[in-house]
This record gives sequence, structure tokens and C-alpha cells, in this order.
Amino acid sequence: MSLKERHAQTTKGTSSVCDYLLSINSITDELSLINHPIDDIDLVIATIIGLGPSFQEFSASICIWYTPLMFDLVAFENFLQRDECHSNYTQPTPIMTNLANCENNHHSRDKSI
Repeated sequence: MSLKERHAQTTKGTSSVCDYLLSINSITDELSLINHPIDDIDLVIATIIGLGPSFQEFSASICIWYTPLMFDLVAFENFLQRDECHSNYTQPTPIMTNLANCENNHHSRDKSI
């Protein structure tokens, strides 16, 4: 597979944004070394396409306003991960809370003896 094909087919998939950008950067550097640099706008478009649907809102904002991507992408990925953690969080039930309180009281009594 040629470097240009690899560049066009590279996607974020399950990797982090940092790893994805490092792989894009590596391919871009290799193409520059063999005197076939990728145009900046083509690089931005290919990078945005490779992000996938999780970054749809971010990609739309980049299409409107072009700036260096790395820090904004990492910040957005962190936001998505925090949002996912909050949606997976379960509220403690009264039984769990009572059990935790009983265990804490039991440990406190043991220490005072």
C-alpha cells in the first residue's frame, strides 16, 4: 500500500486522538521526506474524515473555522470520556449506603478498643 493510500485510509478507530494524530503525522512526514508533501487543507480534510462520527460536532466546527487541531481534539476527546463516565455512573442505593456506614462504624469501634 502506498503512503498516500495509507494516509487516506487511516482512521482514529479505537485509538486515542494523540495516537491517531501521531500516525497521521508520521505518514505526512514520510511523504514530505520523499518530496511528496500533502497540502495543508488536504491534511486537515483527511484528518477530520478519519475521526469518525463521535467527533461530528467538532468536525463541523473545524469546517467553519480552521485552526491547529491537536489541543482542541484532545480536549474534546477528554470531554467525551468524562461524559461517558458520568452516564455510566450509578447512584448508590440505600442498601449500599447503609452497608458502607455499618462497615465504617465497625472499623471505628475496632480502632477505639
